[in-house]
Amino acid sequence: MTLAVLLFTSCASNNVEQEYPFISLGTEENEVITEYRIVIPSSASAKLSDAARLLCEAIETETGVTSELYYDSENVENTEGAWTVYVGEVNSTDASKHIRFMRSKDYTCRSYGNFTVICGANDSATLTAIERFKTEILPVSDEKRLIPDGGGFDYEGSYPAESLSIGEADISDYAIFAYRNDDADALSCAYELRDNISEAFGYWLDVHIGSPSDEQRYIYIEINGKDCMSGRAELEFTGKSVILKAPDAYGIKTVTERFFELLCADGKEGTLSPKLPSSLFIPYHSTETQIGSFSLFDILPFDALSEITALCGAIGEYSPDMFMCGALEDTDAQNLREAVSSYSALTDNGGAAFSKPDVILERRSSKNIGGLLAESFYVKDGELEFIFVYICGSETADTQIDISELVGDTPYPVVAAVHTYNCGSVSLTRGGSPYFCKAIEKENLLYGNRYSYSCYADLDRLSVIESGQRDSCGYRQITVAVP
Repeated sequence: MTLAVLLFTSCASNNVEQEYPFISLGTEENEVITEYRIVIPSSASAKLSDAARLLCEAIETETGVTSELYYDSENVENTEGAWTVYVGEVNSTDASKHIRFMRSKDYTCRSYGNFTVICGANDSATLTAIERFKTEILPVSDEKRLIPDGGGFDYEGSYPAESLSIGEADISDYAIFAYRNDDADALSCAYELRDNISEAFGYWLDVHIGSPSDEQRYIYIEINGKDCMSGRAELEFTGKSVILKAPDAYGIKTVTERFFELLCADGKEGTLSPKLPSSLFIPYHSTETQIGSFSLFDILPFDALSEITALCGAIGEYSPDMFMCGALEDTDAQNLREAVSSYSALTDNGGAAFSKPDVILERRSSKNIGGLLAESFYVKDGELEFIFVYICGSETADTQIDISELVGDTPYPVVAAVHTYNCGSVSLTRGGSPYFCKAIEKENLLYGNRYSYSCYADLDRLSVIESGQRDSCGYRQITVAVP
């Protein structure tokens, strides 16, 4: 035994798994231990439970002291001479304060007062700590001390992500909560989210069942059919809490995956502080909306019945859920309303917009930019909700427009179409949004006139494809859907 101790005194743990721990030659006489109590979480995995059982047997064999395995949910009578060994993330104030800020590869093996902590941030790290303890320390353990005075080890892994913040707090301050223990789908998403965060950033978050306290920072995952609209998942961020909810299992998986994508928006290396929206609505399932638009500059005003007939022919051929006509004089608007009476019309305060009765279309804003009319609309078609921006007209100068003012701070995804006639280049941006990208760009010449059509969208949340055209009246149609 003396030779073994002398051997270990020259070695120290410096975050390298192959090195031995520092062990001092303490001289004080410790009291004899009557029992080693190995305590594991009541929710311990089979692998951790098996490793703890073998550890218990190894401690008893090496030290000659009775060793028993307990779960942290058991009420165990305090006994003089008993020494507690916490293994894994047990529900214990004594142990938790020593492992609270561990990342996914970190682990420790230390003694404090009358207990020992052998733990990593997850099962894998804890199992490594157990094996190191059995190999490096257990050979010199006895009935007076499990770890020689001043001994033990700590290991800190290296991570590409130096830090990750949500709002003003480090992500390690957060825990993940699922509302009910029997909500298997929400629990599955909670554990999958924890695994993804661990793999990407090296942080291992606790998963709890029930409601968090007011003092906690948390990520709350709930399937709530009562408060959520069908086909729409929701994300809310208060600065202190993240709430992910949806009416069904598919929706909660959709919004959880979207939240993780937002965490990855700044990459996975260095000091990271991705921005979260205060609210975000995410449509899902198979809903799609057909949006048509007419470029009527060389047709207006409607001087002949054949002009409206051609327009109605395009509508009949493609049957859009909604369509835009740009600015119309009152007489032209009235003639068009009568010709397409099956559509609801918005023909005041700007351009003319038409929608089928089951589509909600609300004009949000309207402004003139040079020779262009720019309008924004709220659209709800079944389970699909988004903001649609329509810009039309003729402007000789090249123009770049930031649509942020038209859209405002909205949780809905955005689609924007530019339909122009003999116009300079028109490009759109949206306040630096990385996912707002051009999806379609078309141009054609008809009777010496140049018609241009382009479409932009939040392509991380919606797909946009061209789905119809008719040159005789400058008609273009797109399909907006969930990707």
